[in-house]
Amino acid sequence: MDSVLGQDYGDLELVVVDDGSTDDTPKLLTEYEQRHPRERFRFFRHENVGQARTLNRGYREARGALLGYLSDDDLLAPGAVSRLAREFDQADVVAAYPAYRIIDAEGSVIDTVRPIEYSPVEAFRLIETVIGPGCLVRREVLEATGAWDPELHFMADFILWIKVGLAGRAVRVAEPLASWRRHSASISLQVVSEHGSELLSLVRRGESLLDLPPSAVAVRAEALRNACIQASFFGGGDGASPGERFATIDLTRPGTSALASGLEPMEMPDERADRVAALWRKLATVSARLAESRGPHGGGDRAASGTGLEAALSRLRRIGVIPGDDPGAGGWSRGDIRLELMEAAVECGTDTDPGTGRYLVLDRTAGTTDEEFDQLNALGFGAGAEQLQSAIAERESQLAHVGARPEA
Repeated sequence: MDSVLGQDYGDLELVVVDDGSTDDTPKLLTEYEQRHPRERFRFFRHENVGQARTLNRGYREARGALLGYLSDDDLLAPGAVSRLAREFDQADVVAAYPAYRIIDAEGSVIDTVRPIEYSPVEAFRLIETVIGPGCLVRREVLEATGAWDPELHFMADFILWIKVGLAGRAVRVAEPLASWRRHSASISLQVVSEHGSELLSLVRRGESLLDLPPSAVAVRAEALRNACIQASFFGGGDGASPGERFATIDLTRPGTSALASGLEPMEMPDERADRVAALWRKLATVSARLAESRGPHGGGDRAASGTGLEAALSRLRRIGVIPGDDPGAGGWSRGDIRLELMEAAVECGTDTDPGTGRYLVLDRTAGTTDEEFDQLNALGFGAGAEQLQSAIAERESQLAHVGARPEA
């Protein structure tokens, strides 16, 4: 609250909505109310109804032309509102969102994130919210979207921002103007099966909003692939962990995260991060070609477009997990489905481009040696440019050797 009330933007109000707290929050809010004029600070309280309904009430109670929200343990940097508000001098801008810090429970910075430039199609393709803390949006645009969907609990703003992005331009401000506090109690980090089910439901809902043409096979396949990979983390069960067979490396993180690009946590991802991200793309492409060259078809022609996506959808139907409009639907009670989800992701991969995909997927049983598997997995933890260049050169050499072998 202090980080908001301390902003230098003059015409600003803070509306706090208490979602049924059971501690001394009402007492604290009353003290703030007594210290600040009503046009600057107001609070409301209701019984616990969840994040979406609580935020939606806050939007209704607020009086500003620009709206934003901040969770109760996150922060705005000094001057954040003034800096973001300047972007709305452009008539086509409907939202402005900043880079941000990730802080731990004690407030220490553990990473700095520069989100990608927002587009609804790219957010859908990646199954990534993209927009983080500190975003401001025009009131009339937010109201037209219907605001937060109470039926979504883990990525409730994913659909919201797609709708906002379809209404106009969402501008990225590449300055760390907010801080998101990461801790084990965060809803977005909870490992529960409903989280995985919701991820899959977002594919159908996002596709419907974007009205994708039938020819957009690669976009659909990439979205479903990313949803399956992320959902596999939440499948539960006591069978073999997907990590024993598959390693998944997020290729978008080196370009957005200081930590993933080998920088210090407080450093802003810049052209150094861009260079590391480009090297990861090259490494992913070479690794995929190397694995394919060792396969039964020796890296020959790929299957017809759409066959991988259809195979994945058939698999998901068979195990009772079909992307739909109901985020609670699906076969998550049918035992351990994590490996099936990863198999569906691999099938989708035949319709996607490893040079633009979100994840590099390494499969111990499909053309990747144990040594390569372990090395690439280790590189995924903040490898620098020199390490990546060395790995690329090594795999290019192996690829040339495989290509030079005579046919059996």
